[in-house]
Amino acid sequence: MPLDLFPLKTVLFPRMRLPLHIFEPRYRAMIHHCLEHDERFGIVLIEHGEEVGGPATPHSVGTTARVTNVELRDDGSLDIVAAGERRFRIESIVQTEPHLKAEVSLSVLAVRDPSAVATLGPEVRAAFRRALELMLALKSGYSANLDLPHDPEDLAFLIGAGLLVDDSTRQQLLEAESLDDLLDRERDLIAEHIEALEHRLTERLQSRRN
Repeated sequence: MPLDLFPLKTVLFPRMRLPLHIFEPRYRAMIHHCLEHDERFGIVLIEHGEEVGGPATPHSVGTTARVTNVELRDDGSLDIVAAGERRFRIESIVQTEPHLKAEVSLSVLAVRDPSAVATLGPEVRAAFRRALELMLALKSGYSANLDLPHDPEDLAFLIGAGLLVDDSTRQQLLEAESLDDLLDRERDLIAEHIEALEHRLTERLQSRRN
């Protein structure tokens, strides 16, 4: 299916939301068209190039999005919230001016081993909760009641968006071939975060005793 593309230096996961300030005329026109015709557009991480001005080469996997909130500013720019829906893969670029348009195919996040996902889901959920509690402890000294999804796919997308990793790593998570692979990779990343956070917290406690 044809899809207008918005290349950015960030990754949007399905079911996540992304606030955007739209000021370039080409993307203002694209968003207005999507609003008028109730159409989706695609958010893709830039592989080469810049967000503003010249051409940008996107990664091959992105996320379709719809505009859920829009505010028109006096200068004609737009403040919008883009809601991620489905992963897609670019099959071919069919337009480069005034903005990119591609022929894409929607990509379903397969489950190769349901029993593995059933085990990984709660394990990753508990680990991510621990990491969040450690971050809160480092920032404010208390833990909050954190409501995380129980559905493994919802959880995996939330964690993909929430992990403190670089865009390249986040893109790799978005491109995971299966939910099993995604959760497994996230488990490893969270374990690394927990180790680093626990070390920082221990250092802080020791410094207070001295």
